[in-house]
Amino acid sequence: GAKAFDKKTSVLAYLVRLIRKNDSELLMFKDDVDSVGKAENVMLDSLQGDLKQLVKELERVKEAAKKAGDQHRGEDGKLQNPKIKKTLAELREQKTFVRQVSGVKFYNQM
Repeated sequence: GAKAFDKKTSVLAYLVRLIRKNDSELLMFKDDVDSVGKAENVMLDSLQGDLKQLVKELERVKEAAKKAGDQHRGEDGKLQNPKIKKTLAELREQKTFVRQVSGVKFYNQM
């Protein structure tokens, strides 16, 4: 096998010693990759099929949300809600003025 600088220590032994000295937690990487063995039985075709199904379902959700939103829009395309006294444009324009004095926040004051 390959030898490190002193011609006696293998490169692997040298790396292990170096890792132990600098960051011994790296030697526990095998615990982090435990699930890799389980993943070998997962079929890529199955995952692709599941992904396609999820994409189709997402499109159906988008369509349903658009239809529901369209029911609350006027002819001008703006949201209409009789329970809200302000228009959506007015709500967007509404701003809160915040001033901080000596670490105390004052809202819409001063």
